[in-house]
Amino acid sequence: MNNNEEMKLLREKLSEEISLPESLSPENIEKLVSGEKQEKKQNGNIRRVAAVAVAACIMITSIVFLWDKDIIPDSTSDTAEGTTEISAENSGSYDELIGKIKKYAEEYESKVILRGENYFYGLTDEMADSEDVALGGLKAEESMNSYNTGIAASPSHGTVNLRDGNVNEADILITDGEYFYSVTGYGKFINIIEALPDGTMKTVWTKEAEDVVSENKAPEEIAGYDVHYHELYKYESYLLVGFTKYNFPEGNKGNCVSGVLIFDITDKSAPVLVREFAVDGFFMSSRITDGKLVLISKYQALTQYFSGKDDSVLIPTVYNNGETVYVPCDCICFPPEEAPETYINISKIDLSDINGEAVTSSILGKAYDMYCTRDSLYLWGTKLTDSYWGFGRMLALTYDTVLTKIDISGDKATFICSAELDGNILNSFAIDEYNGFIRIALQREEDNSILILNEKLEKVSEITGIAKGERIKSSRFMGNTVYVVTFVQTDPLFVIDLSDPEKPVVLGEVKLPGFSSYLHPVGDGLLVGIGQGGTETGVDGSSKISLFDVSDPASPKEIDYLSFPDSYLRPEYKAFCSVTENSFLVTYQHFSIDESKFIDTEDYRGYYFTTGALYFAVENGKLVQKGSYLAESIDAVERATFINDKVYIFGSGFSGIASFDMKTSQFIDTLSFGNFRMRPVS
Repeated sequence: MNNNEEMKLLREKLSEEISLPESLSPENIEKLVSGEKQEKKQNGNIRRVAAVAVAACIMITSIVFLWDKDIIPDSTSDTAEGTTEISAENSGSYDELIGKIKKYAEEYESKVILRGENYFYGLTDEMADSEDVALGGLKAEESMNSYNTGIAASPSHGTVNLRDGNVNEADILITDGEYFYSVTGYGKFINIIEALPDGTMKTVWTKEAEDVVSENKAPEEIAGYDVHYHELYKYESYLLVGFTKYNFPEGNKGNCVSGVLIFDITDKSAPVLVREFAVDGFFMSSRITDGKLVLISKYQALTQYFSGKDDSVLIPTVYNNGETVYVPCDCICFPPEEAPETYINISKIDLSDINGEAVTSSILGKAYDMYCTRDSLYLWGTKLTDSYWGFGRMLALTYDTVLTKIDISGDKATFICSAELDGNILNSFAIDEYNGFIRIALQREEDNSILILNEKLEKVSEITGIAKGERIKSSRFMGNTVYVVTFVQTDPLFVIDLSDPEKPVVLGEVKLPGFSSYLHPVGDGLLVGIGQGGTETGVDGSSKISLFDVSDPASPKEIDYLSFPDSYLRPEYKAFCSVTENSFLVTYQHFSIDESKFIDTEDYRGYYFTTGALYFAVENGKLVQKGSYLAESIDAVERATFINDKVYIFGSGFSGIASFDMKTSQFIDTLSFGNFRMRPVS
């Protein structure tokens, strides 16, 4: 149905005896359907904390935190065994979609807020028949190899530690071997820094977030704006910067948009902003696959609606270089069982044509984390399944995990299917796609499991009863094997064979004090674990690096370890930098405080403390510390990388970046992004 036909149908519907708000008048709906820009009251804030003010205006009762249920609860899920597939349908028209959301909003207000009843729309165990779902398939011959990290054998500079070697990820610090590109000032600045051969550095360009907002805008247009940079890519001659723009011109009522700024950096000292693209909602993440940028944002439409009862906010809006349009109806999808609260917006930009058309798809659903392959995007969120009341208040909640599979191989993202899972997914390393199967390490209420699904998210097999009463702390899928670490007082490392998807088998385990929060392969049959040290009774405040020999899956062994008392080794995977296949940098922070290093100024009140990076290599089955690159800083170091024989440590706050000689650990140079630069350890 074209736009004219749809508007004719809408006029016929509007002629019926229905009481409509002004925003759903024929004139406004015609504008909505034709993509014409309606005046929308923008929302945002000068401070990120003001986002809480929006929620505070809405949260009338003690249970109102359920308005955004896309949060992992501390307790694990208590859900039905196996998976339940969920069907979906495209939005037939804007008025149909608006009507669906408004109906839910009315039921929510009348049955939850006004009467205090335990009622949540769409929370039923009776899911739609799966035959109505348009299913997509994976090509086994094109499936990714889980342990391909994309690290060259002898790179000349550090690269982003990727979850999947076929999918590029952004970071807060990247280098091309000659320059650094960074996000600093806690998201307020982006910088280009030249790395000179002798290890010294100089800033060649800085862009403050507010400068982007104020360009080509009158002062009254930017009142209440605030911009936050999240991450960046260097792609050919372009710098891509993910951002969120907040707008709170009316005090506590406002919204935000998120997207990408694309700069031409042919001249590193004078980059040119060539494109600004954004969609309603908070920035969630991004990936680059096959030369296409995939942007994911989360738009809480219901929250916006309750802020002002403005119908126009119920459809996500796309902002492209000053032009404003609504996401097309045929690009909006909603599973009927989903409470229509939040849109997950997925936009694709072909980087071979920077100013070409961007296509946005929106799904009414849930997502707090994601995993991406070359062709598929997996999103998962939590769904309330039950709640328990007593003494006039809510005592407990139970959740399912809803896993959604999206095809991103085409020009636009397309919903494939969803399923409910019996347990929680810890992070992107707990899910993997391999040879047409999806393998998941699930954390459940009483125990843990390994679940294997087919390409339709139908259950193929499952191992249950893993480490009863313990919590999953890390996992790593490598080909036909998955390694899982659980913890209560000691750290069992399980080795599980997945070569027969219908009969996965636990081959062996080893129990150790402490636990590993991140696992990384460092050569044939060797695995490094980074986490916390401990005793037989629990953690002891130290950090630990373990070296595991998993060459015999039935008998894994910890063959070496290093302990660092009163210290923190950041287990985040992007804080891990491979130097060679069997050597790596990790960021380090020492907890002790020297009272003589206390600072009390108008800008800052706190301490300089010791932070930096450590360099390790695996040699003859042993962990060998090759270097320590430490500085005194007011900010923790979040990244460590290298260029040739120089090591660089970086904090995204205001204290900056420092360089060292890789072999001697000698401090060379420092650049500050504020008033307090890193300095050599005294």
